[in-house]
Amino acid sequence: MDIQILNIAELLLFVFMICTCIRIYRQKKQKGKISLKTLIMFLINLIFYAMVTGTNYHRTHPGESKFQAGITYNNVRIFIYSIVFCLGLAIMKKMKKLASKWIITWAILCTVFLIVMSFCEIENAYVSFSTADQAEKYYGIEKNKIDEIYGEDSIEVLYLEDRQMNSKIIYKEEGGWKCTSHSEIKCLYNRADFKKDNTIVVRECTITGELYISVICGKKDNKDFQISDTQNTIFTKKEFVNKNGEQISYNGYLGKEKPKNYVIYLDGEEISIDWNESDIMIV
Repeated sequence: MDIQILNIAELLLFVFMICTCIRIYRQKKQKGKISLKTLIMFLINLIFYAMVTGTNYHRTHPGESKFQAGITYNNVRIFIYSIVFCLGLAIMKKMKKLASKWIITWAILCTVFLIVMSFCEIENAYVSFSTADQAEKYYGIEKNKIDEIYGEDSIEVLYLEDRQMNSKIIYKEEGGWKCTSHSEIKCLYNRADFKKDNTIVVRECTITGELYISVICGKKDNKDFQISDTQNTIFTKKEFVNKNGEQISYNGYLGKEKPKNYVIYLDGEEISIDWNESDIMIV
């Protein structure tokens, strides 16, 4: 029933958008200009049509679309963009500068604003979530989740996006749960062994100071990899498929300090971690 409602909504929004386009054409032809009300109507319709279409696509192509159902990260940004854009148009109309060149210039500036917003979690300034699950749903990662690693004050969520593995760290404050921005996650160690098809990554949440480790191996002949370390870390095993094929992910929590003389034992291989080296590639 939910899918049928979405399909009907998508059809109605498309028809309404066509009608709005006809109205714009008639106003331009008869009066030589387009009313602000019609432009705002078209923009709002376009935004909702994009949201519904994206949600429908996500249902039939899980893991490929960044649009999610409900109030989510991308939808809120599009809504903020539309509000800023409409306010700009209203100001231009009041100043009697509602010309095509000004509208195009303002649209470009708003697009740049939208791109800048995508690189930071601006919601952290004014909102928090009562549970970690709500934060995951808002940022659109709960449906493509691979694994969750629990720390003392945070949770690292590993998920697939566009057939690539990504991670977000959700941390808890007095007001509730929030999500780290790109600048608040630091990659302390990254080792890629192309000969043995495995990767070791250690990430730090700079807000809480907690460290998380991921060891990803290519799956071969249904083989189970043996993994342990000098910290007696509890690794959780998850299997997933990305653009490189079938993969096995081992994920764990290392605590709030870099372990000294840290060694990982992966399938009989002893790998010593040097925290002074951040990017290692073995080919």
